[in-house]
Parts: sequence; C-alpha cells; structure tokens
Amino acid sequence: MQRHRLFVREPFTRQLGARAIFLLTVLLAGCVDLDQVTALAKVADGAKASLPVIAADFKGSCDRQNLYVHLPPGPPPVPPPPKACVNGDDFEKLGNNLITEQNVLLDYFDALGKLASSSSAGFQKSVGTLSASFKDAGLSAAQQTMATSAGNLAAAISDMALQGYRKKKIADIVGKADKDVTILANGLADQVAPAAGTAVSATSYVSLLSNEGLLIDSYYAVPLAKDPNSLAAILVNRQWQDDVNQLNARMNAAQAYRKLMVSLAAAHWKLASDTKGGHFDIKTLGKDLGPDVVQIEEAVAALQKDLR
Repeated sequence: MQRHRLFVREPFTRQLGARAIFLLTVLLAGCVDLDQVTALAKVADGAKASLPVIAADFKGSCDRQNLYVHLPPGPPPVPPPPKACVNGDDFEKLGNNLITEQNVLLDYFDALGKLASSSSAGFQKSVGTLSASFKDAGLSAAQQTMATSAGNLAAAISDMALQGYRKKKIADIVGKADKDVTILANGLADQVAPAAGTAVSATSYVSLLSNEGLLIDSYYAVPLAKDPNSLAAILVNRQWQDDVNQLNARMNAAQAYRKLMVSLAAAHWKLASDTKGGHFDIKTLGKDLGPDVVQIEEAVAALQKDLR
C-alpha cells in the first residue's frame, strides 16, 4: 500500500491581529519619526524563537533518516530506499552556523529599530564562531560568503552602538549594509528552501526532508506488504500518517522561512532605495514597506503554526 504524500503549503489565512493592523496603520501614515523602521524591526523580532528550530533540524533530519533506513523484517521495498545520511557532522556545523547568521541578521534589524525609536539603548550583539570547513565544497563556499556578510553586519551593529547614529545617519547605515543583508538573507533562504525552478542542493533543508519522506514510505511499506488488512496494519498506517503529517509541517515551515528571509531582504532594499540626500523619503517609505511587513507577519505566523 503506497501512501501519496503531497508537499504543498496550505494557503495562509490573512487574518492580521491588532498588532499587525497597528503596524500597517503606522506604515501607511507616513510619520516623520521613522516609525516605519521601528515597525519592521518589531515584526522581524517575532521570528527569533522559531528560526533556531529549523537550523537545528538539518542534523535532526539526518538522524531520523538513519532510523528509517533500518527496515523491519519483511520483503524489501521496490524501489529500494535511499542510503543512510552520512553527513551528520556537516549538518550539525551548518545548523550552528545558520543560528549565528540568522541571529546577526535579526539583531541588525533590531538595532535599526532601536536607533529609529526614542531609545537606542540595549543593542544585541550575538556574534559567534562560524565554521568554514565542510566536506561538501559547495557548502564551504556558500558559508564563507555568508560568514563575511554576517561579520560586516555585526560590525555595523557595533558602529550603531558606539556612534549612536540617529535619523539622517540611519539612511547611511542602511545604504552601506544593503548588499550584506541581501547576501545573508537570500543565502539563508536558499539553504533552507531554494527558490522554485532552481537546482535544489543536496544539502538544503528541503532536499533533506524529501529524502526523509522516501525513507518513511519505504520503512512503513514493508510491514504493510505482509498483511495490509490486519489490526497491526491499521496501527502502522496511523503511525505512517503521523510521520507524514510531521514531515509536511516541516516542509511548510521551510517555505515560510524562505518567505520571511526574502521579505526581509526586499524590505531592506526598499529602505535603502527610499533615501534622498541621506534622508529617508518618508512620502514613499510607508507605501513601499507596507506589503513587505504583511509578508513578514504572515511568514512569522506560519513558522509558529507549523513548528508547534
């Protein structure tokens, strides 16, 4: 008995809570005190609790695959299942890197928000050690590029804390940091869930989950092939469905992660673009950022739902 598994995202219901409505009101009002920047930082901050779960699950998926690869007694499945995951060390280092990199990115947005608000105290400076040595050459190259941008953003946070820039200087900071924000945000998005239509790296989170799905099907197909109508088969089917549901939730969370990172990069680019003579163009800033704030809000809500 073959279970058909569809890795599709459920449509998100666009029900913005009171906080999101307030944020959009602020963004569209065109206030001159940089409330737009503060609002963007607040929405980005809402993702901090969810993102480390995905980063840690690179190694988690590898470990689960190695449990499913040990098939129960019975006729071997056709086609044969994928081989065991042998890159656990790489994935553990990668997960630790991603946690550090995404923290730097979110701390940068947090620092911008505090700088734009009435108080610029309490900057976060979560800069950790990043591994650059991986067995996979492509992974090493990508991580070296992302590590450089993470270091540049960490330096920007330190500059903001030391110099206490306000208002006019925020535009300068955003303009200088935009390239690194783009590299880091898009790099994180591609490592978790590459864009549709692009080559999927074997080390991406979505690729790992797809491989895990094949192993799940092979694992449960063995006992069901022996006696598909027995009481034991009913219990096996339920467990199979539970595992598939958990896998689909992780797939949905991965796509929400990509949506979040791409939206952060797009919003920051608009911040960098809406500058004239070192100032933000307040007339267009709220209009430009409004859709991105909604996208980020939805992505955060989806992450929290699927990772429960």
